[in-house]
Order: sequence, then structure tokens, then C-alpha cells
Amino acid sequence: MSCSPSILHFAHATSLSTFRVVELEGDLDYSSKLDRSSSMIERLLLMGQERAAWFFDGRSLWPR
Repeated sequence: MSCSPSILHFAHATSLSTFRVVELEGDLDYSSKLDRSSSMIERLLLMGQERAAWFFDGRSLWPR
């Protein structure tokens, strides 16, 4: 059985890809996706700064 070149290319690219996920703690619900207030933006920036180091270690590798 042979595969088309596009399928082989996709499989090759997928096997070399690394995905990283850094989850934020807190009460981020659906409404938080729509909140563009300065206090919410500042809160998200602070949460991101606290978790930035996680991006470079094993805690961020996906799938787990």
C-alpha cells in the first residue's frame, strides 16, 4: 500500500514537531475570553510572567 506524497510529508512534519502548553491557574472561564479591561490584561500578563519558566522545561511538553 502506498501513501500519497502529501500524507508522507504531513507524517514527517508531525513527527518532528514539538508542542508546548503552559496552563494558567485561576478562574478563567468563558467570560474571561471576552474581557478586555486593563485590569484583566494586567492580570494575564502577571500570570504569564509567573509561568514563563515552565515553557522551557518538561512541564510544558505536550502531549503528556
